[in-house]
Amino acid sequence: MRVLITGGLGFVGSQLSIHLLEGGHQVTVVGRAPEPRADTPSEITYISADTTVKGPWQKEVAAQEVVINLAGASIFRRWSDETKQLIYDSRILTTRNVVEACLRRGVSRLVHFSSVEALVLDPLDRPVDDSRPLVDGRRALPYPRSKAASERTVLAGVERGLDAVILSPSAILGPLRPAPAQARRPHPGKPAWLAAHGGARPAGLWRL
Repeated sequence: MRVLITGGLGFVGSQLSIHLLEGGHQVTVVGRAPEPRADTPSEITYISADTTVKGPWQKEVAAQEVVINLAGASIFRRWSDETKQLIYDSRILTTRNVVEACLRRGVSRLVHFSSVEALVLDPLDRPVDDSRPLVDGRRALPYPRSKAASERTVLAGVERGLDAVILSPSAILGPLRPAPAQARRPHPGKPAWLAAHGGARPAGLWRL
């Protein structure tokens, strides 16, 4: 199977591309970096492009059977107005361009990675599933708002004939990902707490 991954140099994308290679699939990765990572397998075809902007990278979609959309700037950085806009634009603009390319090029399936944070998490005493409405309004943080807006873009594409699957994971952790700043222990021997945000307020705290 021929697979293209936007955001394929990130934590999830880099691991997923290796898994797909091991399964015998042909993998193309699109990322913002000028060159692939040093540990990117040579069998992967790498395309350097700004996916928030329409361009030649969209033509590569025509050669694919499946497109996996993982693109989005990291949220683990000092937040400024510029960073908040980057977090939003890197997801919603890329998703618009990916959906447009998939529809125009007749891709068999789009797999879009969203997040549980795209959903309204209140009430907090009940399980969260896809029956919850998507986050809406400027009061929401940029990340949940960008994820919700991206989902709406994919769903609009489905109404136009796009075959798409939307995945909504929670926090994804692994051995190759450092703990985010808010999860690090401030003092040796003392407990640390990890806050998970949804909408405009914390959704929960977990002791680490």
